[in-house]
Amino acid sequence: MREKTHWGRVITFMGAFIAFSIGSGFASGQEILQYFASYGYFCVLTGIIFLAILIYTNCSFLLAGHREKFEEGNQIFYYYCGPYLGKFFDYFTIAVCYMSFVMMVSGAAATLTQQYGLPSWIGTLLLAGLSCLVVVFGLNALVDVIGKIGPILILFVMLIAILTLVKTGHNIPEGVALLKNDGVEVMQGGSNWFTSAIAYGGFALLWFPGFCARLAAKNKIKELLSGAVLGQIITVLTGVVLSFALIANIEKVAGTQVPSLILAEQLFENIALIFSVVIFLAIFSSATPLLWTTVVRFSTEKSKTYTILSIILAISAIFFALLFPFNILVNVIFMVNGYVGFIFVLCMVIKDIRVFISNRKRQTTNLVD
Repeated sequence: MREKTHWGRVITFMGAFIAFSIGSGFASGQEILQYFASYGYFCVLTGIIFLAILIYTNCSFLLAGHREKFEEGNQIFYYYCGPYLGKFFDYFTIAVCYMSFVMMVSGAAATLTQQYGLPSWIGTLLLAGLSCLVVVFGLNALVDVIGKIGPILILFVMLIAILTLVKTGHNIPEGVALLKNDGVEVMQGGSNWFTSAIAYGGFALLWFPGFCARLAAKNKIKELLSGAVLGQIITVLTGVVLSFALIANIEKVAGTQVPSLILAEQLFENIALIFSVVIFLAIFSSATPLLWTTVVRFSTEKSKTYTILSIILAISAIFFALLFPFNILVNVIFMVNGYVGFIFVLCMVIKDIRVFISNRKRQTTNLVD
């Protein structure tokens, strides 16, 4: 008998994957500017490669977690890479997730400072405090919270991008020409559009292994796979549309910390006030799983140590976020960690091929017997 698919859960999982993906860099437009829009029309190819990486890795993580029933999320690294390289990726990914959380905290501060003129410490304190509060309640509470707000966030970002294109889309050829001829100075995520896609995909995938493995051990795999694929398609499509909106306004957004807010301000007088809140929620929805991933690696969920560590790491993130500018954090953290992450993709491909060959041999043997 076929297992019934509950589409309400699919939508929740879709929302969770969207929310996890659209953090400070995406919603603010900073990573879209650096890794997509800065390459002009090639942003479409960057998006296709990035989507392929996300769908393959997320589905592989979920299937492995469902099949192996990992008790701890970090076991997935040893599954793909063996005991030695697996240990490296285990600890490296924890470092990536925590550095990304710091980046999110910095992005929250940049958003509130740019829009409301608030001191940076207020944004960092608010984001870190809210994330810490949700993490203390555990993974199920986290998925329910971010799963509900993810679709709303992505719709709002897409709406801003589409309305911007309706108003200024005729400027895209001019924007592409400025980028091609170095008419504007825009920080880039790679030496070309292909290396940018590899770095961006390699970085993003390191957020998901433990998160996917734990979800797959406790939920229906068909619903998870459907939610993950739908979520990533919607996320990348929105990123490409936002890229063209940024290209059409490249002279105005180049060099800004939160380029998406610049686009919003051009549409309606007060929409930027609302959009800044949306960006903050997007940052929160992505930052919270990153903090959870870090904390749960060193403590048992909902234990006293878990709560204390959550608070300590949240406070430390505030300190680090106040030291470094947001756009520098996006560029350096994504680029360095992205290339390392792509090595992990190669390990995944080798492991999945071996599992596929092993399963085929087993099926052949059973038929012969």
